[in-house]
Amino acid sequence: MGKDTLIFKVLLFLSYGLSSGLGLLILKTSMRGTELTIESLLNQFYTINFIGGFILYAIGFIIWMIILSIYDLSQAFPIAMSIFFSITTLGSYFYLKESISIIQIGGICICFIGILLINFSR
Repeated sequence: MGKDTLIFKVLLFLSYGLSSGLGLLILKTSMRGTELTIESLLNQFYTINFIGGFILYAIGFIIWMIILSIYDLSQAFPIAMSIFFSITTLGSYFYLKESISIIQIGGICICFIGILLINFSR
């Protein structure tokens, strides 16, 4: 599977968005109900949620570096951030039970239209 194939590109960007987005969602759960002090922050470093979220987020960073080595930043950044925004917004709704507005749903739809426009403009 070459780096120019659509399947490779979709899988690469989705793996970035999922690992980074899920990492942030898990990190958020480790901070729920915690008063933000230096001591409470240091105590978070030893929780399974923090460690798991940090590892996923770090994997996302590694995938991001791979993306940057293959694609132009002007193409990669909007696609990656649109996917990241969509995953974190939907994950916040389904996993963290946060509310989302119709405006946010519209924003996700616009993101996907933007991804299509960027992808097919090359």
